[in-house]
Formats: sequence, structure tokens, C-alpha cells
Amino acid sequence: MKRVLSVCLLFISTQLLAQIQTERVYDDGYGEFISGVYTLKSTDSSYFSTDLEVIQPETILHQTDRTDYLVVGEQPIVLFKNSNPKGKEDIAGVLMKSSFIETITSHRKRVFRDFTKKWSITHEVWSEVVINGQTYYTDIKLHDFLGYNFNFSAQKQTLTFVAKRSGYDGNYDTGYPENWHFIVLDEKKEIIFDSGELLDYQCNCEFGIEQLSESNNGDLIHEVSDNLVEAYLHGTSYNMETKEPIDASVRFTWNGRIMEFLKK
Repeated sequence: MKRVLSVCLLFISTQLLAQIQTERVYDDGYGEFISGVYTLKSTDSSYFSTDLEVIQPETILHQTDRTDYLVVGEQPIVLFKNSNPKGKEDIAGVLMKSSFIETITSHRKRVFRDFTKKWSITHEVWSEVVINGQTYYTDIKLHDFLGYNFNFSAQKQTLTFVAKRSGYDGNYDTGYPENWHFIVLDEKKEIIFDSGELLDYQCNCEFGIEQLSESNNGDLIHEVSDNLVEAYLHGTSYNMETKEPIDASVRFTWNGRIMEFLKK
């Protein structure tokens, strides 16, 4: 009897563990279209007010296969208590600065098509995320690619690339990364720099590439380019191989505190 009970408990535990693993949104097809354009609620100004509780960002990286990045630009991001907010009573607070997050689930709800244009679709996808131990909901598309970590040995810092997965012909999260950012972490893996802007960088191969070079003037000059290697994501690891040069790059200097982008 005890053995049967143990087996049952093990089975139940395994099933529960499977359920709490990250559920990502990968669309093979569009499904049924709804006429119109979806407007993001997390950046809808009608939900924002100055009296909202300010949610403190998570600035230390504890990377797992569920770790993503929520980029806050000029527009604050309103986070909700549920994935079907009806009004301000469903608002949890506002995020003013970019934050690491743990994504629990992401689910596609609806796909909209603007039939007044040749081809224009928008997605309603809600993600359940955890920031500093608290659960929130957002319909912002997450920066779900964190990779290419390069060590600045002199400063004991790490450069990390973050990006969104885009899609083939508009599908959700099934293709080439877009909307690239740089962040720099210190020895404690805490954010000390966020580029705060989209990089002028188009990734023309799946999952990105990079090239690094150092200057001789004491500052580090780095070039991210389609020149040296191509990386394919397999689970949580990256396999890299050399490839032919393609002319696309972002060049910048980093002195341990300030990043300066150089004109091409």
C-alpha cells in the first residue's frame, strides 16, 4: 500500500512540475482573424495615473529557462492583477524601469487583422510574470532572448544582448530576433547599464551573430556584426559556427560606465 501511495505521489508531483514549466507562445498558423487592431493595455494611457503604486524592478539576474526581460521605454508599463482587466480596479501598479522577470505562462488570446490594409495583423497575448516574488500580468511582448554574454575582464562586467523573438510573416515568436538592447551586469549580475534604446541592428540570420574587436586606446570598442559566427538556440545552450560576412553591424565604446554608439 505504501509503495502504491509513493508511486501515486511521485506521479502527481511530476504532473504538477510539468504544469509549472514555462509555456511559450509559438504559432504555426494564425488561426481565426478578428477584424480590427489590438491596442496594448499595458501602455494604454487611460490605465495610467500618477497615484498608481510603483513596482520596483528586479535588477539582479537569476537566470533560468524562464528568465525574460521587460523593457520600459519612455512609456511606463502598467501591470495588472489578471489577464482580463476591465478597469482600474484590476491594476496592480506601474513599472517605471526595465526589469528581469520570470515568465510563468504566455498565451495567445486573439489575432486581429486590419482589412483596410494589404496585410496588417496584431496579436493579443498575455503573459503571467513574476517580479521580486510578486505575480503580475501584461500584454507587452517580452524580450525573451537573453544571450551572447561577453566578459569585460578589465571591469569585471558582462555584456548581455536582449531581444524579442519576431516571426515569419507576422507569426508570434517563431523567427528572427528584433528590437535589440544591450545591458551590462556587474560581478553580482546586477544591471549597471541599459542601452535604453533600440539598436540600429537588423539580424539577418536566425538567433543572431556577433563580432567583437578591441581598440588600442584603453576603451573597449565592440562591433556586433553578421561576420564571424552564427548561433542556434537548443534548449538553454547555444551552438555556434562560423559563417560568411554580411554587412550589418552596431559599433560602440564602453569604458565601464558609459556606452557610446559610433556612426557607421
